[in-house]
Amino acid sequence: MPKYIKDALSFNKQKLCSVCNNYRHGLSAYCHKHNQRAITFGHPLGYGLRKKDYEGEVKLIAKLFELNPNHVGLREGILFFDNWRGPCPDRLFFLRSNGVTPEQLLIEVSAVWLFGSSEPNHRIKSDRHLICLLGQRVLNYKRRCNPPKITVESAYRHTGYYIYNNIGILLINIAKSIIKNQEEKYRIKVKLAEPFIIK
Repeated sequence: MPKYIKDALSFNKQKLCSVCNNYRHGLSAYCHKHNQRAITFGHPLGYGLRKKDYEGEVKLIAKLFELNPNHVGLREGILFFDNWRGPCPDRLFFLRSNGVTPEQLLIEVSAVWLFGSSEPNHRIKSDRHLICLLGQRVLNYKRRCNPPKITVESAYRHTGYYIYNNIGILLINIAKSIIKNQEEKYRIKVKLAEPFIIK
């Protein structure tokens, strides 16, 4: 290892993590724990989602799909998962072999994106974190069925970016459509609650 890299490592390890009071790991700005989270989830404070975190969003997305079965964007999104050419192909093959349909995967990532777009309490730390969560939820869709192990730390990130780069416009469109519909329903309720003038 060249001396300048050794010196940089030595110097960096004397500094504290940008998040906590532990010393930094390697050339990272974070300690080992927060560096691993940044690699896996795209943010040093990022963490994964559980299915129950976005159950409501899954129902909204499924309803939207039911009402728009011939939408060209949805057909393209389903085709994208049907012809998967991205990271972790063995994991996607495993999902298909266990009865998971491309439509289910599209509903899943659409629900995660909607959750991240409308989540008010800052559970999603950044856009990069949200993109990594797309990969996390697809790769762990049937975790209890003993899928092939993920061997790359950054698999969530690579998978998430592959999804976002190919169908991100569709995910944004779906989320905007549902949010707009919910806002319109809320405006109607506000109008219905408008007080009357009584003299």
